Amino acid sequence: MTKPSKNSFQIATLKLIPFVEQVHLAILKEWITTQEELVRFAGPCAFSFPLSDEAWRQFLEIDANNRLSYMATHTQTGDPLGFAQIKTINSHTKRLCRLLIGASANRGQGLGKQLVLALLRICFEDPKTTCVDLNVYDHNVHAIRCYTQCGFKEVLETQPNQTSTMLWKAIRMVRSRENGE
Repeated sequence: MTKPSKNSFQIATLKLIPFVEQVHLAILKEWITTQEELVRFAGPCAFSFPLSDEAWRQFLEIDANNRLSYMATHTQTGDPLGFAQIKTINSHTKRLCRLLIGASANRGQGLGKQLVLALLRICFEDPKTTCVDLNVYDHNVHAIRCYTQCGFKEVLETQPNQTSTMLWKAIRMVRSRENGE
């Protein structure tokens, strides 16, 4: 069996391919239809709704050398299923960011778990990587359950973020290489 490359990884019905802005940005924008969804996807400060092409380009330029963006597609049909990023924090830590299973019809089918496991494989391909972390809002119980099933542990509740309608608390979760790799 060949070792997966950093540019493409396949697991079960989901395949990660490099995000191509000209092809995938319109799809990503279709999935994010409200301010609340945008905050859940990107945090409280990254973007304003609706997500614009220019704001996305500017965002990708920041820290571009330390961030990998992926589109999750169905292995057989090529249909887009989701989006995710991996950010290098330092030589030993990577962060999963902006995880999204796009169409609501695709949620609740285990694709989130497949997405996280595929991202973890990519992260731990680097022998220096000892841990992977992520942030998730405390009311996103489905995501928290998914991350826990993938070996993440809650380590810290961060300062609440004020959205336009409510106060959201973020939880930091961490998975070490030893915790399942």
